[in-house]
Amino acid sequence: MEPIHLDTNIFIGLILDQPISATVRRLQEDGNRFACSAVVWSELLNGPCSQASILAMRALLEDRIVPFERADAEIAARLFNATGRKRGLRFDSMIAAQALRRGATLLTLNHDDFAPFAPLGLELVSCLSAELFGIPNSPPEPRRT
Repeated sequence: MEPIHLDTNIFIGLILDQPISATVRRLQEDGNRFACSAVVWSELLNGPCSQASILAMRALLEDRIVPFERADAEIAARLFNATGRKRGLRFDSMIAAQALRRGATLLTLNHDDFAPFAPLGLELVSCLSAELFGIPNSPPEPRRT
């Protein structure tokens, strides 16, 4: 069985010990393994993560960080072009392509970001939503004083 591919927001939830952490632990206890796209890994490393957090996430993945290959690039281009060439979907199409090519499910809290790829074959964990886990879909509005 192909490992479940994790999106960047899942790692952030794990690092911050948000409610999604319990879901990931349950999935792991049920025998699921996890992987992530090299694109996701880069997004994570671009954030303010401690070395301890990075090591913990690598341990969760058991170093299953999927390299981005030519075939992934070709699938990503097909997904990107088929969904209207929206600039905001460029990296998501790359993440989706890697999961799709490997027959993996993508676990994300940003279901709406990846929904355009579902009709093209991407399998999303659809029972998750930000509201279900108490995590806002978008950043809070800045306070005005």
